[in-house]
Amino acid sequence: MRILQIIGPTHPCGATNHVLMLSKALRQRGHEVMVLCPAINRLSGEVQSAGIPLVVGDLRARAFLSCLPKYLRLIHRYKFHLIHSHMTRAAYCAALLGKLTRRPVAASVHTVSSDLVYRVLLPRGNNRIVPVSHYVREMLRQQKIAPKYLHTVYNGTDFPCDPGDVESASDSTADRNKTERDDVCAELNLPPGAELVGLFGHAGGPKGYSLLVSAARAIVAARPGARFVFVGDVPPHIGMQLKALADSEGVSDLLRFTGYRRDVQRLMKAMDVITVPSEIEAFGMVIIEAMAMGKAVVGARVGGIPEVIVEGETGLLMERTPAALAEAVVELLKDPGRRAAMGAAGQVLVSTHFTVNVMTNNMEALYREMLESKRESKQ
Repeated sequence: MRILQIIGPTHPCGATNHVLMLSKALRQRGHEVMVLCPAINRLSGEVQSAGIPLVVGDLRARAFLSCLPKYLRLIHRYKFHLIHSHMTRAAYCAALLGKLTRRPVAASVHTVSSDLVYRVLLPRGNNRIVPVSHYVREMLRQQKIAPKYLHTVYNGTDFPCDPGDVESASDSTADRNKTERDDVCAELNLPPGAELVGLFGHAGGPKGYSLLVSAARAIVAARPGARFVFVGDVPPHIGMQLKALADSEGVSDLLRFTGYRRDVQRLMKAMDVITVPSEIEAFGMVIIEAMAMGKAVVGARVGGIPEVIVEGETGLLMERTPAALAEAVVELLKDPGRRAAMGAAGQVLVSTHFTVNVMTNNMEALYREMLESKRESKQ
């Protein structure tokens, strides 16, 4: 198959990671893949580094329309069988390209959305709307989108996942992991042996940075060695807000903000507990990444998070209050054996349901169904 992937976000997120992983996996299976994305998206450099053909383009309406003839020629030249869009702006672009070239469009929906493109423009012909969780699927179904156009495909992770290789109170891996954690502590100017509570994600989104800052004082009251590591881009105006909140809570010296990092796996491995206190989360890519690394996860009981965290088995679900977040984190910090058991269960769950291989199998099946439906409609 020949697939054109289109994505619009300009900062690293679950959707950009998804496109990179899926494109690599499809090419490894012999499919031809090209990616269209903005130049300022970090994804563009990673796509090029992976040897995947790249088209740089601004997906904002005026700029996209000015280049429309070029994109139409591209689709006909490379004889793409279908177009796969990611996020709303890309979906509008794909809907237009698909209509003009008579190519079916698969539109992955990585966030909760009620945009016209999903409700009206795409549900027709052999197009498919691809929610990343049943939660998102239900939100779309409630917008009167016919079920035949909705096909859930969960995200996958390429983080190494080896069930059984999890730290435990008596495991020989504990010493190695302690050394790695101490290295991270030294790098971040934190005390050796600190209990690390992590939050991973772009602070410009609804990732719950302020909720963990607000919960920090209560956590430290119960676990004096706890420290808090925030990994991800922090826009300047949000950084100022978080600093003011941390100062008012008296926890500024307990927090570390790393900014964007390429060694996310290393940092995750050093954490004792990983939190996902998001305001809303369509799926929660960081959850399966954390579980792949053998980490217990504390997640908010919102959106698609309860589909990924098995309560009491791979992590804890909590209401979105500082007190509830603090209680769940403290509960896990007090019990390393339980954390290890949750980490092991999480790795088993990821290895069976949330790998890149499983995700790509499901996406390939969807592509084939779309193309088969197209052939049948011509007969």
